[in-house]
Amino acid sequence: MATPFTPVAGSASISGTEFSLPNGSTTLTPQTTACKLEAWIDASAVLAGDQYRVQILEKVNGGTQAVAWEGFITGATPQLYVLPVRDVNEGWDVRVKLIAGSARTIAWALKQDIGDRTALTIATGAITATAIATDAIDADALKADAITEIQSGLALAATAVSNADYTAGRAAKLDNLDATITSRSSAAAIAAVQADTDDIQTRIPAALDGAGNMKAGVQTIASEAITAAAIAADAGAELAAAVWAFAHQSGRTAKGALKRLDQLLTGKHTGMLGALWTMFDVDGTTPIVRAAQDTAAGTRDAASIVAGD
Repeated sequence: MATPFTPVAGSASISGTEFSLPNGSTTLTPQTTACKLEAWIDASAVLAGDQYRVQILEKVNGGTQAVAWEGFITGATPQLYVLPVRDVNEGWDVRVKLIAGSARTIAWALKQDIGDRTALTIATGAITATAIATDAIDADALKADAITEIQSGLALAATAVSNADYTAGRAAKLDNLDATITSRSSAAAIAAVQADTDDIQTRIPAALDGAGNMKAGVQTIASEAITAAAIAADAGAELAAAVWAFAHQSGRTAKGALKRLDQLLTGKHTGMLGALWTMFDVDGTTPIVRAAQDTAAGTRDAASIVAGD
């Protein structure tokens, strides 16, 4: 495979302050990318009387950064100035500084040969959707241990759902994901359910009563649905009063009227020796009850109902 490298290029007007090419500024931050470093400088803007110092700096075993190579660009330099290749990794830098003359615009290109990609440690977050070409990672590119690690990660994620959450009902629903499309509800069936739901909503009250119950009117009652236990005492009294008001014309209470009627039918009377006693309706002419009394004072014959509702 081709050896990849990371290019770092730029240009700037460089004066008597040391300028770091990899940083692209006068900020002298050491670089720690392990690479085979090759530096190219375009000094075509340098004129007679100008001189620049060029240095490669590096650290050894974590020590202090020091000059590993030094060169000078003096006068007009039409050709490219190429620095020797160096293997660097601990804390390197490439610096340019004006020694004499006037500041000129210097262009550069640093080619950081990082070697075989398979031997590198990939930085955190380096692999992104945009960093890898579409379908660049195929089955052959995945090693067996990588597949095992992916499977292990999926298993760990799955254990986050407790066994209690995975009921038989949920299992059946998950299994149904494999069912054929024809076994699932069609769009027409779903539309029918929606239509029924809309229809029901037009038939029920928009709001509940103060107790949280649905208000409803009774249209019909099934035969013998109302039992004695279902009728409250005050309801029974109200029904009896309504019946009596309909059956009695004079406004008497039921108890008083029945007591008088019972007395007329079964009580004893005086002053009616042998007389025929008659009770008329409110029209004064229609007989309702007749009774005859024996000649013996205080006795009675049975009364007879002549007419009535």
